Amino acid sequence: MLRLLFQGLEQFFGPTLSSLASLIYWSGVVLLTVAVLLPFYRRWMEALARTVGLAQQWVMTCATCGKQTVVAGRNCGYCDEQLNIPGRLRLWTGATRKPREGKAQHMRWLIHLVGNTVFLACSFGVVAAVGATSPEGTLHRLFVGVALPMWAAVGWLAGRALRLDQGRALARLRDGAVAVTAIGATIVLLALADQARGFPETVLARFSAESTAVQIDGERLPLSRGSIGFEYLKVDHELLGIHHVIGLAFVGRERLTISRCPLKTPLINHLRDNPDAYAARGLTVRLRTDRHHVTPGQTYEVVKRRDEVLIRPARRMW
Repeated sequence: MLRLLFQGLEQFFGPTLSSLASLIYWSGVVLLTVAVLLPFYRRWMEALARTVGLAQQWVMTCATCGKQTVVAGRNCGYCDEQLNIPGRLRLWTGATRKPREGKAQHMRWLIHLVGNTVFLACSFGVVAAVGATSPEGTLHRLFVGVALPMWAAVGWLAGRALRLDQGRALARLRDGAVAVTAIGATIVLLALADQARGFPETVLARFSAESTAVQIDGERLPLSRGSIGFEYLKVDHELLGIHHVIGLAFVGRERLTISRCPLKTPLINHLRDNPDAYAARGLTVRLRTDRHHVTPGQTYEVVKRRDEVLIRPARRMW
């Protein structure tokens, strides 16, 4: 099922998938970096503000005396008349509550700093677990790129829900519910990224198509009915986890040998001539030729992905 999903994504986006995956990946890296470092910058500014005696307060214009007063209670700080702040607004803002003293404010700052450090440690764990620093293949990069900003959203929403501020109970409940949803989405995306990680790709060869031929490493090979074949030797050993592909030649109207290394030729010939002897030892040797109809003016690449060989349009590099 997952393989069908991955193949569907590749077919839908085509050659643009590599560029799109790189864009999403680096955007996710930037967003997660900001989400991790910004709270520490905020803690630094809060500590600096506390050092110089700077504090945040609600202010409003008194309807009785017309002066702008700091809201420290229910009455105006100048004329001592009622400010008439609605109860639901007092509950939401916490404006009429007594400001925290120095020790309480410092303890709140320490708790927030600990929470930020925990999120930082969890972020390092997520990045290491999913291999985000070294993505393996386009699909892995794509899913990691989507998962990283989702994880950043988890940290932001959880911080809002657990922040030691006054009031805003409904907002906390909303942020907590959305954070739980974001956690579920992050788990799904990380699972997909881990599965896509098992499909690393190796480009075996590249060629460009003309109207009647293809250009391969500066050599011209005439096409056969508009298609090109890639001949390779496939060596598999399931118990040892060996899945090796040895490229032999491109096949059109003629046969163009890929490797001319004299050391490889005896080994390749021995493998081709003795498949039964190797099969008795659990090693499967198969000679295959995959064909692909090409479009003039298009560049193609031959890709090995685990136990498959694909001929597809070359993806644009980011």
